[in-house]
Amino acid sequence: MGGPVGVDLGSHSVKVVRLGRRLSRPSLASAVTVPAGAVREGAVAEQAAVATALRTAVGGREGARVRGRAVVGVSQQQGAVRLLRLPRMNGRELEAALSFEVGKLSPWPGEQTCSDHLVLDRRGGEMEVLVGLARREAVAAAVSACEEAGLGVRGADLEAVAALRAIEALGLTDRRWAGTFAVADLGAAACRITVFTRFVPVASRVVTPGGREMTAALAERLGVPLEEAERLKAAHGLDDPAVAEALAGSCRRLYSEVWRSLEFHLLLNPEADLHRVFCVGGTAALPGLVRALDAYLREQLATRLGRNVAEGLAVAVAPGAGDPGRHATDRPRLDGRFVVALGLALWRE
Repeated sequence: MGGPVGVDLGSHSVKVVRLGRRLSRPSLASAVTVPAGAVREGAVAEQAAVATALRTAVGGREGARVRGRAVVGVSQQQGAVRLLRLPRMNGRELEAALSFEVGKLSPWPGEQTCSDHLVLDRRGGEMEVLVGLARREAVAAAVSACEEAGLGVRGADLEAVAALRAIEALGLTDRRWAGTFAVADLGAAACRITVFTRFVPVASRVVTPGGREMTAALAERLGVPLEEAERLKAAHGLDDPAVAEALAGSCRRLYSEVWRSLEFHLLLNPEADLHRVFCVGGTAALPGLVRALDAYLREQLATRLGRNVAEGLAVAVAPGAGDPGRHATDRPRLDGRFVVALGLALWRE
């Protein structure tokens, strides 16, 4: 049987990572573009188109089963997490309590919600429980697309949690550090921001613009076709003065929205010490973007909250990114597009 397979279904492309015997050598890392509208707001809208892209990504054949079993990602638009503090109870009592609580916690009606939970801590007469929620229809559609592509599915996980799992595997952080950090998934359609405290997701938000909107703005400003704008954006990014000027408005909006997400949490939790903003996703590879975001966030922290932070608050999670010397030879080396898929492949029941 093949190694575990992580499946990240994005609005621009599907990303697949299959682990090999060593983390440093995944046996597969593939991205295949999907038609516009095939994945909308983080949910599969056109199953056949997504299944075809997945089959291409894993190198499968029509009607054939693919080696390995998949874990599929659930986007922030289709999933949520809640942290509960409950009276201490046994497993059976907790299941009964959560069956009642899920209906109150979920953004969707109870019958349209699937859930899972993890007990984080038991102290005295209380317990801390992390509850994951997802829209049942969205999970079912993702599973059906995988199965149509020949992939068996062994589980689903929230994309933000999967990204954090990959960031740990990359050696960029570890659980000995108990402060606050964020993951910004800079995708084609939107930016998904999740704030973590003590490695627990405590806040999340989906903002725009995404990479696709930036490409459209660049094409309009320079008067070039979308394909040429995408090429210029990927090749030169903000290091090219003409591209930087054309994208200035879109970038300012993105930086501002990321800051607003962080500021809200920091104002509610003044004791929180923001350690890092990990940037993943294809748009994070735009030359100069993360460097400019880092400067903007540090300026806002200094002027609005009186906190001075050294350069490197925002970092791109990609080969060679992160603190010098933190990468061992057995660490995964994948570009930023595959971070979520890697984390999904690393999922354990």
